[in-house]
Amino acid sequence: MDATAQDGLNSELKGAARELLLQAAETIHRTPFGDTRRFVKRVTKTSSTIEQQRYRGLLTMTGVLEKFRTSGAVRKLQNLLTTHHPDFKGLEFADARYPVDAASFVRRWIVELQQRIDSKQPGDASALVDSILDDTDARLRERRLTAVARSPLFGVEFNEGQSVIEFEPGVTLRPLTFDEEAEILATDSFQGARDVQAQHLDAAIYVEKSVPFSTLTAAEVSGNATPDGFESFAREAIKLVVRALHMLKSGSVSEFETTVEYVPAVFPFSGQRSRYYSTESYRVGPMLLDHSDGQPLKQLYAGLKANRSNLRLARAVQRLVDAERRHNKSDSVVDGVTGLELLFLRGGLQLSLNYAAIGELGTRRERVEVVRVALEGRHPVVHGGESEVTPAAVDASKGCLRDALQRFLLGMVKWTGTDDYWKALLD
Repeated sequence: MDATAQDGLNSELKGAARELLLQAAETIHRTPFGDTRRFVKRVTKTSSTIEQQRYRGLLTMTGVLEKFRTSGAVRKLQNLLTTHHPDFKGLEFADARYPVDAASFVRRWIVELQQRIDSKQPGDASALVDSILDDTDARLRERRLTAVARSPLFGVEFNEGQSVIEFEPGVTLRPLTFDEEAEILATDSFQGARDVQAQHLDAAIYVEKSVPFSTLTAAEVSGNATPDGFESFAREAIKLVVRALHMLKSGSVSEFETTVEYVPAVFPFSGQRSRYYSTESYRVGPMLLDHSDGQPLKQLYAGLKANRSNLRLARAVQRLVDAERRHNKSDSVVDGVTGLELLFLRGGLQLSLNYAAIGELGTRRERVEVVRVALEGRHPVVHGGESEVTPAAVDASKGCLRDALQRFLLGMVKWTGTDDYWKALLD
């Protein structure tokens, strides 16, 4: 009786695939490393070394795959696939539909086998081959893959006592090990090198979600696919975490890159699907996260998520992020004060009074004074003047904006963003 994809891999097909992959494992072990990469290895928190490392990369694996591209074993697998899974002609997941055949499965399996061998996963070649085929079988039965987005960050360090921060199920911020950082920063000489000598990555945002996929008949392969929406969900979550970090405390945080992959990578077109490099600037001077920062950071994330439709609030938050990332004091103070004006709907004295009104009674005179410092710093920048922008003005503009955003998003003050609200508050 013919199997369906929902039943998993046919046992005869699985046995033939195992035999082929054991041959591939022998070929991988016999093939010398043909690629070179620049490997940045952290020695301590503040120092690193740069080495040239031989490894199995694109050039090496192209040679390995070529040996199996037209082999009789692949043709045998194709016959078994046609015989035992006659309706299985493609896969739909992520955002598209893809035709599949035995050759595309074999390419994916061999690359995954090489990665499991090189990552020194426990077990001999036979155990690793079985793990790949078991993963394929299980996922065909479940029809689900795990989507994973990873965004390493510049400018965040974890102090002792702080570890993983979970913002919502599947969205976490955690420290990177030195080995993980080295793997992220490694650049292949064939692909061209990035300037990574002075870059340290101490933390990363991870977004994980179980996503469905479908098996397709021949008639369905050419049809339109329904996006699963994971990549847009992940980008939004990463943006909210970065914004929440900037609202928590001072410091410049930005993403190094964002990668999206679908695991286990045992199907054609699974594995790494997308890679986005950040164009944001960054500067040295890490934001240190203590154990006490976890809860307020999660609350800020929740507040941002709950207020995603509030464009004025979102623009004020982005002004704070921009102010922290600026290298020029004039640009930074302009961003900070503009963010305050977006929140409080006024400039000048009225802005000072509105900002004072959200503070405790005994602090309102002090709050008026700190806004005055920020406004005096911005005035010569936008209206012309000889005076230099002082660090105090920059700190005042960012500090006031951060304080106001925290009060609104943590529920300390209710914000409606209307003139009537401020008039009532000041009466």
